[in-house]
Amino acid sequence: MRADLIIRSDGILDCRDNVPLQVTDGYIAVAGDRIMALGRGDAGAPICGPRTEIIDARGKTVIPGLIDAHTHLVHGGSREKELALKLKGMSYLDILKSGGGILDTVAKTRRASREELSNKARKSLDRMLIHGTTTVEAKSGYGLDLET
Repeated sequence: MRADLIIRSDGILDCRDNVPLQVTDGYIAVAGDRIMALGRGDAGAPICGPRTEIIDARGKTVIPGLIDAHTHLVHGGSREKELALKLKGMSYLDILKSGGGILDTVAKTRRASREELSNKARKSLDRMLIHGTTTVEAKSGYGLDLET
């Protein structure tokens, strides 16, 4: 099988084992949507074909996709203003008493349509991917009952 893509780099982070290893003068070979090989030097030359795209990423670091194992992806509203209040020293209880917090998010989630929630989740996933997160575990936690 020939690689569709070869990325050459002097700073590949190999995380296949429990101890990450920096591969210098290395390559990553990709076929379709799968990594088919990771190696050093010119060992990837035999899997290059006439249509193999080669990216020279020397001087850059190539890392695996990030994993976010705890997200509340699907919810209505936004809680960004609460972060600013917390940074100014406001307690969560005061935020809750002023109409913010989890109860506000639950209410907005329940009012949102399935389409609104899906669109918001899709946009969030797109933003996460742009920033390097390739795997997400999504929690709910905002419906507070089995029906929602």
